[in-house]
Amino acid sequence: MSRLLQIGDLHRERDKPAVYAWLRAFLRWHLAAFSRSAGLPWSEAQIDERIDRGGLLAREWKALADASQAEDQLVAVAREGTRAVGIVHATEQPDRYLGLRLGVLSWIFVEPVSRGSGAGDLLMQAAHDWMKQRGLVAAEVFVTADNAPALALYRRHGYAVADHRLIVRLRG
Repeated sequence: MSRLLQIGDLHRERDKPAVYAWLRAFLRWHLAAFSRSAGLPWSEAQIDERIDRGGLLAREWKALADASQAEDQLVAVAREGTRAVGIVHATEQPDRYLGLRLGVLSWIFVEPVSRGSGAGDLLMQAAHDWMKQRGLVAAEVFVTADNAPALALYRRHGYAVADHRLIVRLRG
């Protein structure tokens, strides 16, 4: 079945439930990966407790909602009709070694049932178009090493590995 996907702005109230669910999934994935790497294999309950007790969902939502109103950031939502199916947040920052301003893919997420629909490619294109309009000549993204679908998306759009982040547990 072919889906008609479009890019649009973040609608704070209408999109909030979907984005909150995506943020929770994103935080669960990353906290699980980081805790494993640090030798702290937290359970799902422990991860959810850290998310909830730390107010991470509210904090991340506020940052994203604020970014959607900022001139120097992009927050774009992929939609199938009026239903949000994915989101991208892009910024720019100076690279301290290259001496250039780089585009940064701060966050990209496509709901699991919409993966493979082209939403990720549409979001990547929106981010790259925004970066090009700003005169940026390169972009970067940080991705968890075992996130194969994200790695495949980034590679399809020309990203190459530049370095690795390694984590080790120091106590216990």
